[in-house]
Amino acid sequence: MLRLLMTAAVFAMATAHVVTLGNARYLPIIVVLGLIVVLGKRIYLPADRWWYQLGCGLFILASAVPSFLYGNKLAYAYVAFGILNFVTYPIFERIRLTNLHLLIILAGLTLTLVPLSVGRRVVSLYGNPNNYSAVVFSTMYFGMLLFRGRLLLQLGVLAVFSYLIFIGASRSMLGAMGVFALLYFGQAYLLRRTLKWVLVAGFLVTSFGYYSLITSDEFRIMETIQANTYSDKRERGLSHRDALFYQSLKLVGERPTGYGLGMSNTALRDRFGEQISPHNTYLKVAVEGGVLALVGFLVLILGFWLSSTSPLASSFLFALMLRGFFESATPLSLSLISGMLILPMFLNERTVRTGYRLRFFEPAERSAA
Repeated sequence: MLRLLMTAAVFAMATAHVVTLGNARYLPIIVVLGLIVVLGKRIYLPADRWWYQLGCGLFILASAVPSFLYGNKLAYAYVAFGILNFVTYPIFERIRLTNLHLLIILAGLTLTLVPLSVGRRVVSLYGNPNNYSAVVFSTMYFGMLLFRGRLLLQLGVLAVFSYLIFIGASRSMLGAMGVFALLYFGQAYLLRRTLKWVLVAGFLVTSFGYYSLITSDEFRIMETIQANTYSDKRERGLSHRDALFYQSLKLVGERPTGYGLGMSNTALRDRFGEQISPHNTYLKVAVEGGVLALVGFLVLILGFWLSSTSPLASSFLFALMLRGFFESATPLSLSLISGMLILPMFLNERTVRTGYRLRFFEPAERSAA
C-alpha cells in the first residue's frame, strides 16, 4: 500500500502546479502525505545521512522563526509541511518502488504534458510555461530511472523531453537539460563513477558565472544565450532578474533572519509595485528563511553530492541547482519541482527494485507497520 501511496504522491505534487485550481491544487498532496504518515507509522531517518538531518533541520528551524514572527497562515503551513516532508521523503529509500510504479508515474505524467496548443508559447494543463517545463524535467527523471542501464531507451527519453522543454521555451530548463545529459552519460557510461568533487567545483564556478552575468556580463554570457534563443524570449534578456537580484540582496541585508516562508512576493511588492518572485531559488530561501536557512539548504545539497554514488541523481540535482539561479522553488514544500530538489536523494538507480510487481501489501511493509 505504501508504494501505491508514494506513486500517488508524485501525481499529487504535480497537481500543485495546476494554478487554475487555486489553493485546491494542494489538497491531493496533503491527503496523500497524511495517509503515508498514518500507514507508515514508523518514520525512517537514515542515521548516516548527517547532511540530510543537519541541512533540513537548519533550514526548517531557521525559517520557522521569521515565519511565525512576520508571516501569515501561508508561512505557518510552509513550516508544517516542511517538517512533514522532512520525515516522509526517506521512505522512498526504505519502501522501494518497482519498475511498474515508475512506469505508471512516467506514463501518467507524460499524458498531462501533451500540449493543448503550440504557438509562440506552449499552452498546457500547467499554464505557465515555466511550470510546464519544470514538470517536463521532473518527468524525464522518472523515465531515465525506469530505463536505467539501457542506453538507447534513455537517449529516446532525453530526446522526447528535450523537445517538450524546447516548445516550452524555458531557456534555463533547456540549459539544465543539456548539462544533465553531459554529466549523466559521462558519469554513467564513460567514466562509470560519480564525480563528487567535480560537481561541487562546477557549482562554485557556475555561481561565479551567474554573479558575473547579473552584475556586468563581462564574459558576454547573455549575448550568447540570446543568439541561440529561438522564441519570443530572444529580446527579453534577463527579464528584470538583475533588478530582482539587487533588491533581494537588499532585503536580505535589511533582515538577515528572513521574512517568513512564502513571504518573498510580499516583501518584493513594496519594491516593484506588484507581487513577484525573486526568480532565484537561493535568494528566495535567503529572503524568506534567512541566511541560516540558505546555509542549511547548501549543506543538504553539497552533502549529498559528496556522498552520492548515483550518477543519475547527482547529475539531475546539479542541473536543477543551475536552474535555481534563474527560477524559484522552496525546498520541502508541496510542488513537484520542490520535491525533486530532495526526492532523488532517496529515489535513484541504487534504491529502486527491479521487477514489475504491483501488490497492495508487501511483507516488508507489514513489518514496518
